[in-house]
Amino acid sequence: MVEESKQLKECIEKLTTDGKATLDPSLLSKVKKLCKNGGDSSIELAVRILMSQLQRKHSQIRLSTTLLINELFIRSHCFRTNFLESNQFQYFLELTFGINDSNRLPPPKQFAKLLKEKCIEFLNSWNASFAEGYPVLKNSYAFLKDNSVVDFREREVLSTSEREAREKRATKRNQFLQAKIEKTVKQFNELEEDMKSIFVQYDSCLQLIVPKLENEEDNFLETNVNCSENENIFINGFNQSVDLTIKRVMTVNKCEDNSALIENLKDMYKLLVDYLSKVKKLLQLMSKGSELCYVEMKRAIDLKSKIMEAIQKFIELKIIETESVKNMSENSDTSDDDFETVEEKEGLELIIPENRRKEYGLCDDLSEKPSTSGDSQFVECKVPLPNGKLCPRRDKIKCPFHGKIIMRDSCGIPVNEEDRKGEKLKAEATPDWQQPELLRDIESQTGIDLRVSRKGKRKKHTGLQSIRTCDQTSRQRLAKKVFNVETVNKIADDMNAIDAKLSNQFGDQWNYFMNE
Repeated sequence: MVEESKQLKECIEKLTTDGKATLDPSLLSKVKKLCKNGGDSSIELAVRILMSQLQRKHSQIRLSTTLLINELFIRSHCFRTNFLESNQFQYFLELTFGINDSNRLPPPKQFAKLLKEKCIEFLNSWNASFAEGYPVLKNSYAFLKDNSVVDFREREVLSTSEREAREKRATKRNQFLQAKIEKTVKQFNELEEDMKSIFVQYDSCLQLIVPKLENEEDNFLETNVNCSENENIFINGFNQSVDLTIKRVMTVNKCEDNSALIENLKDMYKLLVDYLSKVKKLLQLMSKGSELCYVEMKRAIDLKSKIMEAIQKFIELKIIETESVKNMSENSDTSDDDFETVEEKEGLELIIPENRRKEYGLCDDLSEKPSTSGDSQFVECKVPLPNGKLCPRRDKIKCPFHGKIIMRDSCGIPVNEEDRKGEKLKAEATPDWQQPELLRDIESQTGIDLRVSRKGKRKKHTGLQSIRTCDQTSRQRLAKKVFNVETVNKIADDMNAIDAKLSNQFGDQWNYFMNE
């Protein structure tokens, strides 16, 4: 029994500390088997071990522990009873949701977020499957849902401070929206007053240019009494209505008498186009808070349709200019009375002759090209890199990373036999700081053995992320190095030395400073 308890503890710890996104199937089946064979005592022990693992300050461990709890919860009635009937379940919710501000979820943040989502998913499935048989589970689920602690639809958990902050933001957003809607309504009322006078001017100007036609009397077809039978069938036998829409084009001849009116109408049309864009913008702002300005929004829609109708009238109006108006415009455009005649300068050379090109600092021969005698060909380094690729640098003689450039094939192997032997000897050579004679001298004087042991045990590596560095940004890592105490002191010493040097050498006087 003691051996089985020890095995159960080891398996649970391995499952919860391996750092994997899913549980190891072999270890999981072993835990299930041990819990099944051990009876109630093994299940009680598993609950205690799992709750102790949940208290670890690492979200990865808590996530793996929650996955294991879910596997045992859906399969064992005894586990559900031990887990729910005591205070373990409430403590479980606090450790996995991070509801209390004093007990937030530990880093890493990405696993803390995933832990919340998984807990909400499991709690939903547990409530759907086992709520009727376990009142604690049912009441806890109802409490979390009714008090807006957990949003099961959006899979989001809110602490007390987060809920208060969200309510404050919502109140502030509503106040800002209301103030913005009030300002928009005020602008619309002013614009509506301006539009009334514009519509009156536009309609009167349009009526002066295109008078309304008098209503013509309707002409009815009279059927001939003495018509034949076929004609009666043709006229009265079919009862079918056809709607015809005839687009009317209004044509106006522009002359000296109505040119001023037409120009005024064009100006009014430009104003209407401008006001239409303003009305559209105001409508867009009103749509964000339509429940606060329903009446004004309806008026704005009516005003928009009225403006578009007036603009359509001008578009359908066809203006034809007469010959007299065209002549007047051409005479005004082509008149050059305001221009002055300028005499051409004598002796002005637009093209420089060849015999005077040197005076202007130009080359004698236009086809002369710059000298390229100093050019040389760049050679690719092609030294094999640790990632399997070849060094892509191209230099003339020497690569700054790998030394002198030699001829290599497509795989990075030296072509010449001597170069291959040299590289082999260089790879087998011992570094200068690992020379045996040097290390023995250092050991005899200091008593410290600096020899590097090639054999050694590898450090056990787990999949858990380090909680010290997992959530650090690149800015924080750089700040830790830049604002280190030693670095800051070193910079301060250098700055003091520069200031002392300047003061001793009269650094404020440029003639002393320039002649060091």
